[in-house]
Amino acid sequence: MLQWIGAIEILLSRKVTQILVEELALIPQHLRVKCDIGNVCRCVDKEFAFTANYAKGHGHAFHDWMRRYHPGELMMPVIRTLGGDRQDSSFEGALPVYMGRKFFVQWLHEELCSSSKENILQTNMFIILRSVEMIAQLRIASIVFMAVVIPMRWLAGKTHELAHHNWSERSMGRAIDLMYDAFLEVESNGELMLDEDFIMRIFSPLYGELPEFEEYLTYFFEEKESNVIGSCSRGDRVLAIDLAKCEVFYPTRIENQQTHDLCVTLAREVATCLLLEVADPKKATSDYLSKCNGRFSWAMSSTEEKNASIGMRATNDPSESEFAIFTEALATGGRIDLDLAAGIGQARYNNDFGRATEQYVTGRKSKAPVVKSVGLFHELPLELQDSLVVTSKRNAPASRHKFRESLRMQHERRYEKKKAVRDKKLEGEMTKVMANSYLWQKYDSPRCCKSSMEAFDIFNKLQSKSAKLQFVKEQILIRYLGLGWTKAYHPWSKNKHIFSPSELMEHFVKVVLPLDNTEVVPTAPPMNLPGLPSLPTLGTVAHDVNALVERNDDAGLQLRINAMVERERLEDNGIGDELMEMQEMLWPIERLRAKDFAIDMLFEYEEDDGSTLMWCQGKVVDFIRESKDKHVFVKIEWSDKCVREGDLKTTKNQLKKTKWNPSSPVGGAWREDLYHKLMNKE
Repeated sequence: MLQWIGAIEILLSRKVTQILVEELALIPQHLRVKCDIGNVCRCVDKEFAFTANYAKGHGHAFHDWMRRYHPGELMMPVIRTLGGDRQDSSFEGALPVYMGRKFFVQWLHEELCSSSKENILQTNMFIILRSVEMIAQLRIASIVFMAVVIPMRWLAGKTHELAHHNWSERSMGRAIDLMYDAFLEVESNGELMLDEDFIMRIFSPLYGELPEFEEYLTYFFEEKESNVIGSCSRGDRVLAIDLAKCEVFYPTRIENQQTHDLCVTLAREVATCLLLEVADPKKATSDYLSKCNGRFSWAMSSTEEKNASIGMRATNDPSESEFAIFTEALATGGRIDLDLAAGIGQARYNNDFGRATEQYVTGRKSKAPVVKSVGLFHELPLELQDSLVVTSKRNAPASRHKFRESLRMQHERRYEKKKAVRDKKLEGEMTKVMANSYLWQKYDSPRCCKSSMEAFDIFNKLQSKSAKLQFVKEQILIRYLGLGWTKAYHPWSKNKHIFSPSELMEHFVKVVLPLDNTEVVPTAPPMNLPGLPSLPTLGTVAHDVNALVERNDDAGLQLRINAMVERERLEDNGIGDELMEMQEMLWPIERLRAKDFAIDMLFEYEEDDGSTLMWCQGKVVDFIRESKDKHVFVKIEWSDKCVREGDLKTTKNQLKKTKWNPSSPVGGAWREDLYHKLMNKE
């Protein structure tokens, strides 16, 4: 009866693909991003299923994460999407994916942010699940599942049990007619697909005739309970399908509300597709449609045919069950839990239940006798076998609890290890931010050379090779690390060759300096927080995914604040000095001669409790004389805030070259007054 369901799945995939065709073209093919529901359900089942069915999945880690951060939340499982190809499995899986998507994207966001290796499955799902267009497809598929698949599935499976209501195999034509008439209206008004009172009551004319049918739908949609994350207590159970139905028809999450207009459009397309498929004379369903005068339809069936089909099945379940048993045998334990799967494997490996049947196999090529002992279980007397079975059954719950507790402890250790790695990474990044903040400040300071003439002038005045190397490296790093200009990068060595100061200077002049005219100076030091890799976008990004990005940005802001607080703490303890870092490499003799220099000088004062060092600011107003490359005498007019009672406003001072901008504070040290360039200035 549901032969047309596959056509609807193909239609939805094709329509969404047409909408997203430009974005899909930009996504690397190895990520295997597709827009069909079946693919989404299979990927979710692989990654999030709480089973041992897919080795590369992270079901246990995800459920541990859910128990840790979202206890008490509803999580509907995606089932029966792997190992088979039922036509309605994609629509059955759509509702759990629609409801669980808000948790899936959070988990995937966290995993992709913290992982240094590409995970194709996780990347694939994150790209798909953050798309509003894909959410719309899941929403429409969920409605089809609840409004059509569930009722039709029950009617088809129970027809042979409804003889006492004179319901026959031919009566299924009435259900087909009701569905066809309803979707004729949806085709002209897509809003009806989102109207619960309309779409969920397609088969309501049958309720009075089939009270069991109404009773089942009431139970399934309004009374069926499900456990929540972290609890198996009956008292904690929630009305799972009822909650899901409410979010489908009356969405509270913004990203689900965003799908409304597209859902209306898709609803009309789905209705058209269903009407064409049901009426297609090549499909068996058309034989049950009265509008097509189908030979098995209710309108075309005689009273005798209707009565003769009472008690007959409307499905081929008996024959299909044989294939189901065969499939189950091929995939024995496909969804079995870890401890049970391990127990079966261990028992087979140890031959615990072996009966030595290999000894009775004839026709072997080798004539050597087969030595295969009977398993330990069958070596026991019957009384002990019975005792062992009873004891095993009695101890099974405790054994499972012990295993799950061990598994929980393993997840706990794994979580702690993962958290420690992330914390260490954040700590390392904070250290980098502190170091890069000094480089970032240097760009807008006398320390940074903005022209080749200025750079060569300093480079040539430096006496030692190490000083020249330090100078040119610093100029490159100001752009590369301080500003994040990757084009400025140059290795210090390559293939055992250590680049000389002149070689690096050539790179600085020819490559790095021109970047000042093409690159953008950032408003803050660059930072490489653990975050999402660069991913292509599929359609409209959902609201909650944007919220995740904003949360990551907030974390980056907090890390930057923490880095600056730590930098200030270290500077207060004498480690680092941003004013020292921004000073010119060479003492500014030319600017002193030109009497164009705001000075910051360190004086040592005697106090009652000992001597203390204090920086004082002023302006050089006169150049008196100099001793070449040794010292100069200048006249300084001091700032009012530095002149104490009894002090002179203008004084004559000696400025020694050896005390220009020392790395450690010492009396008589001097430098340029750059307080206005401090990062934390008021």
